[in-house]
Amino acid sequence: MIRYDPETNCFSSNATVFGELPQVMWHITSKCNMDCRFCFNDKDVRNEELYLTLDFRAITLKLKELGVQKVDISGGEPLLFDKLPDLVKACADNGLYVTITTNGSGAAHTSGWLLENWKMFSRIIVSIDGLEHEHTYLRSNTVAFSNAIGFCKRLKDMGCSRFRLNTVVTKCIISGAYYREFCAEIRRIEPNEWCLIQPHPSCQKSTFKAVEITAEEFDNFSANCIKEMSGSGVKLLFRPIRVYSTYWTLSANGILTYGDESNAVRLSLLDDGVEEIKNVISQYKQLLPEDAIL
Repeated sequence: MIRYDPETNCFSSNATVFGELPQVMWHITSKCNMDCRFCFNDKDVRNEELYLTLDFRAITLKLKELGVQKVDISGGEPLLFDKLPDLVKACADNGLYVTITTNGSGAAHTSGWLLENWKMFSRIIVSIDGLEHEHTYLRSNTVAFSNAIGFCKRLKDMGCSRFRLNTVVTKCIISGAYYREFCAEIRRIEPNEWCLIQPHPSCQKSTFKAVEITAEEFDNFSANCIKEMSGSGVKLLFRPIRVYSTYWTLSANGILTYGDESNAVRLSLLDDGVEEIKNVISQYKQLLPEDAIL
């Protein structure tokens, strides 16, 4: 059995996994204060109130019984979810490690709690998708960039040593020498890690086509960033579609999903039994995150 290392945020093997569910992406809410052009969260899920009435301990215990070791918390925007502290504590009580991905803005009390309790997470991940002009355009929010930069600074001021930046690589940032100026900004922020993500067509909006890129464009941009960030001390990570299209996601309505709309497999974490879910999971491969240089 593979094992998760919370210090490195890696599993003991990067091989293809069959019959195990080592990690789950948990979209705890579909509420969001952004309107991202590349958004690949399921926008039909609007059942946020469900988790306000459920027992998080029961949910996380079931995940543990399924073999989950790490839960990747996201949304929507998880800092808009009032019960985030209860959910994270339930994960910890059942021995599940957690990461969280945020746009850096949300309810003040939830944001404050996260900053004060960053040690409960294997990684705190903040999304920055370009310099200010491009990030604002992509997020359809005029304060998105300043909020994200400000949150990064607050994390650093709190001494957070588990700090990652995520960047969805779009057409807005791949032309010419843009990567040089962007890499200079990443160096100024000084995250421990920087993860580049290829936009996924799942749940795409009408704005997706204008910003999507090919696998070749993603690889070329990543290669340029590798060279530009050499010697920076920032670890680069890569999430091409070919990897995270094999992830299992848990939506805010309790549905476990594998694949995209055209071939999605859906299970109910609330209604289906553990053995039934395991039997279905065993039929599908899951690629663990790639940390290797391209």
